[in-house]
Parts: sequence; C-alpha cells; structure tokens
Amino acid sequence: MKGTFMSRTIFKEEHIIFRDTFSRFIDKEVVPHYEQWEEDEIVPREMWKKMGENGYLCPWLEEKYGGLSAGYEY
Repeated sequence: MKGTFMSRTIFKEEHIIFRDTFSRFIDKEVVPHYEQWEEDEIVPREMWKKMGENGYLCPWLEEKYGGLSAGYEY
C-alpha cells in the first residue's frame, strides 16, 4: 500500500486500487506540469478532459451522466 493510508473498514480493495491508480495518474500527468500551471494560474482544458475520461471527476455520478456510479467515498 502506497503512502500513509489509515486502516478503515469503509474502504475496500477497489477503493485502494482507485486511489493508487489516481495517484499514479497525478504523478505522471499533473506533477510535471504543476509549477507551470501555478504560474499561468490555469489548468489546461485538456487535463480536465483527460481526468473525466479516466473517471476521476465526480465518480459518484451515474454512468449516463459520465460518472462511474461509484460511492461518495471515491
């Protein structure tokens, strides 16, 4: 398990997998550009689209609205 993750019964294996996958996404797609985005004071639209395509924006929404139909704990 990556990082310091509190052991709670609410989180199941799929939550841990989601968290680890999202963490790798951030490391690869956000961290290298973060300083420039801070300087520009904007995150490019393409990044928001990529996050949505990967299910990282509002995953609790129903699939018909673009979400994953996941619980709020995601």
